[in-house]
Amino acid sequence: MVLLFSIRVLLARENRRRDAEPPDNSYDDVYVARIDEEGNCVEVKVSKVRVGSYWAAHTTRSYDPDSPNRSSWI
Repeated sequence: MVLLFSIRVLLARENRRRDAEPPDNSYDDVYVARIDEEGNCVEVKVSKVRVGSYWAAHTTRSYDPDSPNRSSWI
């Protein structure tokens, strides 16, 4: 019980410290250099991916037993 309570106190303290920090906007505008068909170097803005939307898009799948692309663990 003492160990669990100690871990809870440490995590709560860390959460308060993290919440007090100013927001990090250093990754708002990120660009990647790509070479187009003509050989020109073009900077393309990388869009932000939200973790929630990423997991929702990649973990919710319907089961189709007749699908040829079915995973082997199903």
